[in-house]
Amino acid sequence: MACLAATDQTYLSNRFAFKQLPYDPDGFANISIIAQADQFMLTAPDVPANSIRELVSLDRQKPDSLSYGTWGEGSTPQLLYETLNKSAGTKLLGIPYKGVAPVLNALGTNEIQLSVASAGTAGSFLRAGRLKALAIAAKSRSLDFPEIPTTAEEGYPDLLAFIWFGLAVPRGTPVAIIDKASSEIRDIARQPAFSERFITPNGWKLIASTPAEMGATIQVELPMIRKMIENAGVLPQ
Repeated sequence: MACLAATDQTYLSNRFAFKQLPYDPDGFANISIIAQADQFMLTAPDVPANSIRELVSLDRQKPDSLSYGTWGEGSTPQLLYETLNKSAGTKLLGIPYKGVAPVLNALGTNEIQLSVASAGTAGSFLRAGRLKALAIAAKSRSLDFPEIPTTAEEGYPDLLAFIWFGLAVPRGTPVAIIDKASSEIRDIARQPAFSERFITPNGWKLIASTPAEMGATIQVELPMIRKMIENAGVLPQ
């Protein structure tokens, strides 16, 4: 059985960011969302802001002076910070880089002042004081950094940033095969050894959804991502 390892981008933002895709984002049968990596709103250590409210105030005092690092059109940091620009009237500037690692390096040297990353990616920087987190762009606090508030707690519930990892098969695959595969995969994902090797070290959150739950998640997130793409002014390439 052919199985696709997909991310949320496969289903959601790609359909708005590209004029033509080599696949149909609605052409899959869902198996399971395995895990999700919620993203922190990060700042360079020298930025005199320790909350979203303080960031907004700082930007209003010095408009066009703060920049965020992104790794391409439609990428997570662009969608999040342009949504903040839209909702709070800030003027944060997006600077493109070739990947997450260069963004974090630029943050560490104050070349840029903002971006996003997960606990697995940014955890060591946060613990060492080389980066600060204003909030986690999620509906619940991080188990790794429970002291960091959510964006909703900061007054910005629409600021959500995440990457999830899932499995799918071609549409038309018999339901019995889908259900069996999903059940077995979820059983494996829930085993402590799996989490110890793949989930916990990466700072991810275990989901292990059913096919129906995966479909419901996509339907809820699709209009949210569409709105964020519009806020960012991303035009299909």
